[in-house]
Amino acid sequence: MALDSTALITVAEAKTYIWGSAGGAPSTLYDSLLEGIINGISLGVERFLENAVVIRTFTEDYSGGPKAFIRGGSKRIKTEKYPITGVTSITDDDANTVEAEDYTIIADLGWLEHDGHWPVPTGRWTIIYTAGLYADTASVDAMIKLAAQRITAGVFKRRVPGVKSEKIDQVTITYDISEIRAGVIPDEIADLLPAPTMWV
Repeated sequence: MALDSTALITVAEAKTYIWGSAGGAPSTLYDSLLEGIINGISLGVERFLENAVVIRTFTEDYSGGPKAFIRGGSKRIKTEKYPITGVTSITDDDANTVEAEDYTIIADLGWLEHDGHWPVPTGRWTIIYTAGLYADTASVDAMIKLAAQRITAGVFKRRVPGVKSEKIDQVTITYDISEIRAGVIPDEIADLLPAPTMWV
């Protein structure tokens, strides 16, 4: 198991929270398990926030038409993630493109606003763009990190059978974080996180 580039905390940060210091952990014994937990809870926190925390690339398709709302033929396209940090390309099914000088990026709102109206695409517009709230794991807000640490510690300490798996001797036990991965965050931890609507 490896830590995803979009993880909200590092293994060392998880260990510091669980054992009081990264050096207090039993060497690397639980590193793989912690990586699995962190990857899962990072996804869950993002689903709760309804946005990307660490910047990365997204690909979205928008079907178009003269009367389509926020699609081709309209003035503005709204991306699913924001703030937008860059647009790689906008192409339709026949490889027609929209040039960067023809639209404005309104980053914080996740809008691509055409100078006139988006031309109607052949089939759909495929937009490849980057978006997210923080540049990398190290830049993530302290309160979001604290929430991620608390969830990670809680899952690790409970280790309820049924985050990834742990092998003890010849027995492998799997842990369930399906609710957290789905964005169901305990209330006392959700209180540490910004409300999803604050990003709109």
